[in-house]
Amino acid sequence: MSRRPPSRANPRLSVGGLRGMIATREALARSGATDGVLTSSGLHVRGGRTTPTPPVMGNIFAVLVWQDGGATDGTAAAQCDRTYKVRTIDATAHDTGGVLLDTGMTPNRVRPTTGKLLVPGAAGAGVIGLGFYDSAGDFVLYDANESLDTSACP
Repeated sequence: MSRRPPSRANPRLSVGGLRGMIATREALARSGATDGVLTSSGLHVRGGRTTPTPPVMGNIFAVLVWQDGGATDGTAAAQCDRTYKVRTIDATAHDTGGVLLDTGMTPNRVRPTTGKLLVPGAAGAGVIGLGFYDSAGDFVLYDANESLDTSACP
């Protein structure tokens, strides 16, 4: 039985890398920071705190999203304007587990100009979305897993 080598998309973490991540997470806990994310490339903290390693631009990763604002899911005459709270994928609910990445976020992915969208709810386990860090080191919600509601189509 042959072993598959690790892929670039899912590299294996070395023992040294794991120890570094644990030490970084412990440093975050000691600092009292409540807004950050631990990734395989290091710890990234928002809110004016220094990051131990710069964010890796362009690496897209899974997140959990919950609706936190907006007035409409979209109509025949209006575009959806929902916004989202985003937490790391290990979150257990909108206010527990994981790390809060941001709130009031609009997906970067283009929405239809009109039409009703099926959107994530405000409670529950969350819906998987996608995000990345931009060149300035800010988190960007790319996709909140919104989809066009086609149930009304003939």
